[in-house]
Amino acid sequence: MKFKLFSILLILAIFFGVIISSDHKQKPNFYKVDIQERAQIEKIYALMNEQKYDLALPLIEMSLPKLLAKQSNDGSMIAWLYDMKAHVMASRYHFHYAIEAITKANQHKSDLRYRKLREEWLEEIDAMQGSGS
Repeated sequence: MKFKLFSILLILAIFFGVIISSDHKQKPNFYKVDIQERAQIEKIYALMNEQKYDLALPLIEMSLPKLLAKQSNDGSMIAWLYDMKAHVMASRYHFHYAIEAITKANQHKSDLRYRKLREEWLEEIDAMQGSGS
């Protein structure tokens, strides 16, 4: 009984640590983004800061294909959008989707923080699966 309670508390501590370390307030880089896209990105940024993830996610999902279709994008804005998507997914305990999004972010802009988040979320999945037995 004590071990199960300890396991649950450990999982919760790891989860909140992962969410806190996931920097959803990171300011996007507007390099090579046109005025219309900038307005959309600023709206996403504001919603993420207000923790209105249910409103931000559809905007993220609409913005990604547009930016991916542009050949001139340097990748940092796409990486930022995937980072925000990963944060939303992790806040919902959808760690597999969070890992997928943060991996794509890292493909567009290599960042040690992205790799660390991926590792932490993999550990979180392992911890959750291990506590059920």
